[in-house]
Amino acid sequence: FTRLEAIARQMDVAVVADGSNRDDHSEHRPGLRAARDLRVRSPLAECDLTKAEIRQLAAHWGIPIWDKPATPCLSSRVAYGEQVTTGPNASSAAAALSPCASVTIGAMWPASRCRRRCFPG
Repeated sequence: FTRLEAIARQMDVAVVADGSNRDDHSEHRPGLRAARDLRVRSPLAECDLTKAEIRQLAAHWGIPIWDKPATPCLSSRVAYGEQVTTGPNASSAAAALSPCASVTIGAMWPASRCRRRCFPG
């Protein structure tokens, strides 16, 4: 958001907004805290819209990606507290963030339909 704020200042844009919704604000999302600290607005959440309601509205308005699967950051697939390591004894968290894991999965299934989750053990 810091980079976006710099661009917004250059373009004389008064507000930086994100696409988070009410559902996002009910989960632990460190990025939302950063957004709040930087005064990023969340208009969908401010209107109390859930992810399902946003999809319904998008379908009603004919927006073609209304049913597009979520594409979360790969780092959200790593369990809290798990250390990401590399090398011969790399953790499963490192595999989740590895470009090779994405390429392998993408070759078998469309990448937009895949999610990798890491659990200890």
